[in-house]
Amino acid sequence: MEKKQTITYLNVIKAISIFLVVFCHMTLLKSGGYVDNISMLICWIGVPCFFMVNGALLFNKELNIKKHYKKVLTIYIVNIVWRIIYLILSTFILHTNIDFTAKSEIFKYIFCFKTIKGVNTGHLYFIEALISCYLIFPILYNNYKTKEGKKCLAIFAVIIFCLTYGVNIVNFITKVILQSNKLDISGIRNILPFSNYAHYLVLFIIGGFLHEYREKIQNIKYIKILSVVLLIICLIGLSLIRYTDTKTFKWNGALLSNGYGRLCTFIMSISMFILIQGTEIKNRFVNKIVNIMGYSTLGIFYMHVPVLSICSQYLYRYIHARGVLINVLKSIVVIFVVELIIVILKKIPILKKLV
Repeated sequence: MEKKQTITYLNVIKAISIFLVVFCHMTLLKSGGYVDNISMLICWIGVPCFFMVNGALLFNKELNIKKHYKKVLTIYIVNIVWRIIYLILSTFILHTNIDFTAKSEIFKYIFCFKTIKGVNTGHLYFIEALISCYLIFPILYNNYKTKEGKKCLAIFAVIIFCLTYGVNIVNFITKVILQSNKLDISGIRNILPFSNYAHYLVLFIIGGFLHEYREKIQNIKYIKILSVVLLIICLIGLSLIRYTDTKTFKWNGALLSNGYGRLCTFIMSISMFILIQGTEIKNRFVNKIVNIMGYSTLGIFYMHVPVLSICSQYLYRYIHARGVLINVLKSIVVIFVVELIIVILKKIPILKKLV
């Protein structure tokens, strides 16, 4: 029963996270809307929660090195296939003008995680960050399984936290005070392993600890109330940070700068994770929907952008209404369509690995 409840709460987090990811891409939000702006700020917790769920799952089960690196290779190969699909889609369906004479650029795009003009792959940084965490994971895992190792791992996470989120805090404060970036200390991050994705590594490690000690965490008095309070405070914090960049609290199409590297995003993500811990869904239909989404998040992640790209080019012009509710409806429809495609692909032996 415990295992079933555990899977349920992690699937709830995954389902909410993938919904937020779909919600924030190619939006139908209203320009000048306050609620629209807030809804986009909430979306920043989606990806961090994914990394915590991955950490929760991997750190708390037996590690098989051979299977683990086979999985890493599979993730890389699947990423290559989807990059090719994106390229074909952009060329023949979206009619993007791509220079196929630059064969070296296309090679780097397909195999080396490079971007290519006209192909929407911005969201695939998630796969790069995930692979970087997975590559180092066996070393982290061996430390995690001993008492002293856990202490070392916790210290390691704190150091990375200070050199990522901590550096961002210092940069933000000095920028506000001096009204310039003259004291930017971002260069110190170069001493970190996986410097581009180090903050995701912190979340990955924290996910393992949050899951293992979930019962103790849930026994803390008023922990749920504290989580809600922190969510609200940090959401206000993100609103103020965005205001310093855009000089408005309204939605104007501009994303929060360095959104995943903000301390407020970090605290909001952990608060959401703790808030959902121990969740039991009694309604069978809702439970089934959540579990279906939870088990197919990677397929939704890869497929939602092509579906949205087609909708944006061919259907958005016919949708005149804008706002949070319209964007919620858009997200639900896209997820539903993608899930139907996933069901079909899962019945085909070779293609099922793509989703």
